[in-house]
Amino acid sequence: MPEVGMVLLDESFNVIACDRGAAALLSSTSPGGGSETTFHVPREILEGIQQHKISGATSCEMQFHVGTTAYLCRSYLLETRSGQLTELSFMALHLERVAGAQEAIQDAIAMYNLTEREEQTLKGILMGLSTKEVADQMSISPNTVKAFTRLIMIKLGVTTRWGIIAKVLGSREGSDDSTHSAAGSGMI
Repeated sequence: MPEVGMVLLDESFNVIACDRGAAALLSSTSPGGGSETTFHVPREILEGIQQHKISGATSCEMQFHVGTTAYLCRSYLLETRSGQLTELSFMALHLERVAGAQEAIQDAIAMYNLTEREEQTLKGILMGLSTKEVADQMSISPNTVKAFTRLIMIKLGVTTRWGIIAKVLGSREGSDDSTHSAAGSGMI
């Protein structure tokens, strides 16, 4: 799935140009087995843009779904060279994938080849459960949960539970584990 895409629409909201990310998201092959590819902007985006254009807004932001994946669309009404907004104005769309927590967890499980038990441990950590609570939930020893936690840390390349959370949820700050260690945060 593309992470980001750019689209240029004409005054009738037809796709004039798009980058590869948007093309992958919006393309479909014409019926009848032809090789011609067409681009379809989702109806909910077009309706949102039309409502904002009628209200006089030059930009708007809305969320839409393609299958189960959520995307954020930012639209911008482009001015002509003279600086005027006209009926023949073009619209630029910026499409961006919105990653939810469940999707981030599934991506991490696949990316780091976590086992079923590591997955259960990871979900417990992300829910904020203590080692004992995760152990009770999984019906295993707390020492076994600690072992699974260490394996997850090794696979993710982090050294703390906070590092696991930051890495899985994609947090940019906090990806340096040392800022989240018990000694570094004053929580000993």
